[in-house]
Amino acid sequence: MTAVLIFSKILAPINLAVTELFKRTFNLPKTINPLIVFAVGLFIGFAASPLVSVGSHT
Repeated sequence: MTAVLIFSKILAPINLAVTELFKRTFNLPKTINPLIVFAVGLFIGFAASPLVSVGSHT
């Protein structure tokens, strides 16, 4: 469980940076920002999921 918490602390600033990059690069309406944050977070989470193992320690 500790690995997941540490992993989320590492991924949060990366998610923030990529989201800001999208917001500043593309001129999108402000109403679509939550959808962009959600999609970027899902993509980064799925892409980084093989880096941490949450299974049993056997």
